[in-house]
Amino acid sequence: MTSRILISLAIAAVLLWGCEGARASRESSSQTPVRPVKTITLTSNTAPIPIEASGKVASGKEMHLAFKIGGVIERLSVSEGQQVRQGQVLGTLNLTEINARVAQAQNAMDKAERDLQRLQKLYGDSVITLEQLQDATTGAEVARAELEVATFNRQYARLVAPADGKVLRKFRESGELVSPGAPVLQLGTSDRAARIMRIGISDRDVVRLALGDTARLTFDAFPGQHFRAAVSEIGAAADPRSGVFEVELTLAPSAAPLKDGFIGRARLFPSQQPPYYRIPMVAMLEGSEHLVRILVPHAGEDGYDFRTVRPDFIGRDFFTVLIAESGVIPRVVTEGAAYVREGDALKIVQ
Repeated sequence: MTSRILISLAIAAVLLWGCEGARASRESSSQTPVRPVKTITLTSNTAPIPIEASGKVASGKEMHLAFKIGGVIERLSVSEGQQVRQGQVLGTLNLTEINARVAQAQNAMDKAERDLQRLQKLYGDSVITLEQLQDATTGAEVARAELEVATFNRQYARLVAPADGKVLRKFRESGELVSPGAPVLQLGTSDRAARIMRIGISDRDVVRLALGDTARLTFDAFPGQHFRAAVSEIGAAADPRSGVFEVELTLAPSAAPLKDGFIGRARLFPSQQPPYYRIPMVAMLEGSEHLVRILVPHAGEDGYDFRTVRPDFIGRDFFTVLIAESGVIPRVVTEGAAYVREGDALKIVQ
């Protein structure tokens, strides 16, 4: 009898243990998954985010010199890279035809004035009408104006350096026929203080720039040296071919012999920067240059939400979002966010 009682108790214990295990298993399976994550605290920042670009050095003032009238180039006395002085004659046209036009205009004016003098006497003797005298007067004035034009054109049948500088390019050679206004020489000023660099900036970056913003330039020709510059011009429209906006930087005076055509790298520092968050790239769950998805935990570890924000700037290992667009983001998950699913619980670890 006793053995039967012991066997019954053992069976009951086994059954009870099995029921408790099944209930524990059901409770365990119904618990919310807890995902350990790491976070960082975000702070508002207004430090300027540099803009990097490259460009070419040029003279601050470049001029294309041309003859006012067409003709055959008699002589070009300069070559590319040559230094010139203000007032120096750089080239002339063949004056044979031009002098002939001046002589023709001179003879026409002399004849018109003689005719006018003769008709004035005839009008005084009442031989001709007032209308005939007026026509002769007009003819003399027209002839005088044509002589002035011919004389003026002859003065511009030569190229004269308008300032001290250097010949950057030579488009034509002696003996060639040129049309009026066609560029013959490109002249750049020799003033070092007037050196500029032209760079191309994207539409996203150009809106961050303002006139007077500072820049730092470097050149392979001068390793270890930095050159100061400032934004002096900002293109109003994008280049139709490249799609970028041209920005001109004016270099500060320097003793370094910078030459036209030097390629340099520019680092620009915008003076106006709205408040933003700087977020590590590891916090990005998915996205592109237009939209980024991040995981934002609530205060007190009582929840979270997946938030989609628009990056304002994308760097090598970080991106920024404007606070005015994203709203307040106290913290962001940097590690473990990829394993979090809707409904999971977070456990923030250090």
